[in-house]
Amino acid sequence: MTYNDTTATSDKEKADLFADYFENDVYSYTDDTLPFHDQVTSPASNIKKKSITSLNTPKWKQITIEEVKYHIKQLRNGSAGPDNIHNRCLKNSSELLIQHLTKLFNQILKQGYIPTKWKTANIILILKPKKDKQHPSSYRKGETADLK
Repeated sequence: MTYNDTTATSDKEKADLFADYFENDVYSYTDDTLPFHDQVTSPASNIKKKSITSLNTPKWKQITIEEVKYHIKQLRNGSAGPDNIHNRCLKNSSELLIQHLTKLFNQILKQGYIPTKWKTANIILILKPKKDKQHPSSYRKGETADLK
């Protein structure tokens, strides 16, 4: 497989090549998207620099059990994410689990911390029909994430 005059033969080299392709060619910033990127990252950086105290912690509206139930019903029945929990398991869960999830989500909002594992997805590369499998641009990506 070749991309930008780099040839990859091992699985690791191919994975790195795909990462470069998707980062640079598919999701790169353009003149159209850069202003939006700057608008988002600048305030986010300022927020990260501030220390969180009871004086500057935002007062979030508590998530309700009804909201959690509603959003669980909206989940797609796709493949399980890295946690191996299928969405259909959540859809068929007990009231007790919904209560615990609601408490967990509210605690996450209160603490301002999202678990790193929740920011992880399994990436699946799918060869486009009638395309050369030796070129990264011949693939589209699919992903499965926790709580998608």
